[in-house]
Amino acid sequence: MGKTAVVYLSRHGNPARLTQGFLASLARYRPGADFDLVFLLKGYGPGQGDPVLEQHRGALGREVIELRMPDDGFSIDADLFAARALAGYERLLFLTSFSLILADDWLAHYLAGFASAPDCGAIGATGSYEAIGGGAFPNPHLRTNAFMIARDLLLDIDPGPLTTKAGNAQFEAGPRGLTAQLRERGLAPLVVDRWGAVWPQAQWRESRTFRAGDQEGLLIADNRTHDYQAGPHKRRRKLARLAWGDDRDVPRLGTLERWRREWAWNHPPKP
Repeated sequence: MGKTAVVYLSRHGNPARLTQGFLASLARYRPGADFDLVFLLKGYGPGQGDPVLEQHRGALGREVIELRMPDDGFSIDADLFAARALAGYERLLFLTSFSLILADDWLAHYLAGFASAPDCGAIGATGSYEAIGGGAFPNPHLRTNAFMIARDLLLDIDPGPLTTKAGNAQFEAGPRGLTAQLRERGLAPLVVDRWGAVWPQAQWRESRTFRAGDQEGLLIADNRTHDYQAGPHKRRRKLARLAWGDDRDVPRLGTLERWRREWAWNHPPKP
């Protein structure tokens, strides 16, 4: 298997806690496989770097590749920019500014998923059936937060117009988006959980990685998974209905537990 890059999006002006939380999770959980770490610096001026990365660079125990791009467009633009720049890598794992790793062997689980499923086109930490823009439900699609794909395949997919937030949503979940184009090629979109189990589209809800149960299977968190994880019961039920069409299997959280989760999200440990 060829080289793998893990691409973390660092936007200028992000709260320091975002990079701090990511780096702390990176230090806490072993990847289980080799990779190169890439910081995609979006909107930084000449000579500027992510201040949290600069503070903790020496403790990472690895080199960090830095790519720079203007603060134009949205997350998919950034992913494509990185893919074009990272020649020589076979697979890329794209993480957003909000990404937090939650389990050991996280990278090994992604790579093992590709090895176990020859028809795999992309693997995500989460998938959803949510409809967008007045489209029909169910609308199965991989979420483009913490997803891995072959570099050459991503660059061969038609991204469509990415000049607006709606255009980026169409790439993630539209009728000509990433998941749809994978299916057209006979490739499967898969979800991987924190124990390394790989879930086909029909079983994404049962994986309990996104807006189901207490998201016990989630491997890499983000701000949307946090919305559910720390939300009041009424909101959790609404989010479950949007994702899966009903709100069964949504446990109720006590107020103190919700506050604890919210506090932990906003006060990550130091790397």
